[in-house]
Amino acid sequence: QKLNEEDIVMKQTNGKQMRLLAYAAATLMVAFMATACGNKDGGGGTVAVVPTAVGVQACSTGCGNLTGLVASALGKSYTNGYTEQAAAGLQFYGDPNIIAATQAQGSQQRYYRGSVVMGGVIHVKLANAEPGACVIPAGDYVIQTQNQAPGQWRDEEFGNLMVTAVGPVTLQIQVGYGMISGTTPAAVDPANGQTYPFIFRSDFYVLSSSGGGYCSPVDPYTGRRLPQYTFQY
Repeated sequence: QKLNEEDIVMKQTNGKQMRLLAYAAATLMVAFMATACGNKDGGGGTVAVVPTAVGVQACSTGCGNLTGLVASALGKSYTNGYTEQAAAGLQFYGDPNIIAATQAQGSQQRYYRGSVVMGGVIHVKLANAEPGACVIPAGDYVIQTQNQAPGQWRDEEFGNLMVTAVGPVTLQIQVGYGMISGTTPAAVDPANGQTYPFIFRSDFYVLSSSGGGYCSPVDPYTGRRLPQYTFQY
């Protein structure tokens, strides 16, 4: 799988992906405001939180007061044939008190450190049609963080998130280690016109689907679980 992912990255290197690699190692100095629906997030662009992407409501038990927007980001996943199979617009929410303390120290909110939950929408463009494979029809899937399972955010990196994606079927997804990078101009989700000041990279492992099928396949050579989607930009 590692070879497939590296092949995708190398063969799809274009202006946008070069920005992803560059900004992953650099610090962007951009203005932002404390977050609320329609306020500016850590990249300086105006981002309206998708009303149905209520990750905070899905993590009401054992997750604390994770209601402050840390960042919003857009990613895309491609097949081995370099066809876009899915796009995801994400919002990450953290403890507003820690966010305020981070800002008081002169840092941007994306440099928050603490627990996070994740909301957003996955736009699946290509159904998973392989016989016997995990059933994932094309359509929009609303992401909600599972109860008592907040992830962790450190600066521009995140991980340890378990989410439910509700759409044509219900998917249980483990979100692998990921990172965000600033982008100028803002990334635009063509499905709804929403803009994102960040792009992200992460592997999404679909553990189960209410539609059935064999989910979470394992590489027979390495024994490692294979991601259903490798999001980049």
